[in-house]
Amino acid sequence: MKGTAAISGIILLGFQMISCVSEDYLSCPDFGKYRVTFSTVDSLRFPEKMYMSLIYKEESNLINLNGSGEFVKDACKAGFNSEKILKLPPGDFRFSSLSCTSPLIIENGMCKMFNGKLFLFADTLGRVVKRYENSVKLNLYPVNSLILAQCILDNDLAKEYEIKDFAISAPDDSNVLINHGNGVASYSDSITDFYDHFELSSDGTLFRYYCVPFRGGCYVNFRITLALRNLNTAEGKDTIRVLLNRLYLKSDIEQGKLYRFTFEVSALEINCKSTSVSDWTDYQFDGEIPVI
Repeated sequence: MKGTAAISGIILLGFQMISCVSEDYLSCPDFGKYRVTFSTVDSLRFPEKMYMSLIYKEESNLINLNGSGEFVKDACKAGFNSEKILKLPPGDFRFSSLSCTSPLIIENGMCKMFNGKLFLFADTLGRVVKRYENSVKLNLYPVNSLILAQCILDNDLAKEYEIKDFAISAPDDSNVLINHGNGVASYSDSITDFYDHFELSSDGTLFRYYCVPFRGGCYVNFRITLALRNLNTAEGKDTIRVLLNRLYLKSDIEQGKLYRFTFEVSALEINCKSTSVSDWTDYQFDGEIPVI
């Protein structure tokens, strides 16, 4: 009888533990730790491979727990993976994450920011409960500034030349930092003499450049390189033609904003015909944005 009672007690305890998995954890006899996974809200919006640094802090003031973790998201995937599975006790947590297309450099809670790299931030409140896996969705927002350039060749030039390269005089990114806790970036105060290259979007019409935020009241140089389409017709013509345009920017190039420049290109010069600014949040990498 004693053996039967002991077995019944074990079965009853096991039943209580299983039944607690989906109930209020305060009524459970053992808090334990439970698996937490992370994924993007929309994997198509930011399809690149991403490296993520995560910090978390318990918000319900029951256990005062905080920590960090490192994750990787494969290209065109939504989920972030980690070599060490993150397990947390039940509670309300704030998850602050920084992601980048290359490994992050973080020191004393500040992350080094570079031109040409996409940086994303997410600040998410999540609740961990007693179940096998708690899935947290991260709504990622850009930390960079984004510059788009559309270059329209005049008809005569387009018959013979194509755009080989588009570049900009780069803002100084040597001391630009991002606060890991809130995603706020510092601003560059100067433009260098070095040129950074734009990337050509997959639709073949727009050039894009991720850059650190920088202060206005400065001149920025744009450089376009044209290449002759048919070298068999090169006699008496330049096979490569380089044109420059210098613009004065009154306003700051702000964090999380998208700036679009439309240029008309003739055989002798580049003319900036229009500019616009908008929030980056609605921009799709391979789509168009309205001109404001």
